Amino acid sequence: MTLKIKTSKLVLMALGGLLIAFVLKMIDLYETTGGIPDTLVSCVLGGGLAELALTAWITVAKVKKGGTEQ
Repeated sequence: MTLKIKTSKLVLMALGGLLIAFVLKMIDLYETTGGIPDTLVSCVLGGGLAELALTAWITVAKVKKGGTEQ
């Protein structure tokens, strides 16, 4: 029995891990300095949101074409 992980699931898991690590680092930075780089936070979270939206769009397009996505 082999474990098959779909690429979209792997991308989402990696993105989730990176975003959690980023948020924890920003909390640590805030506690140390009293501020965070707002532009960096906006760009990272915006990029993550764009990746999630693109993945959802691809999944919906596959399902509409008759493919299966579980």
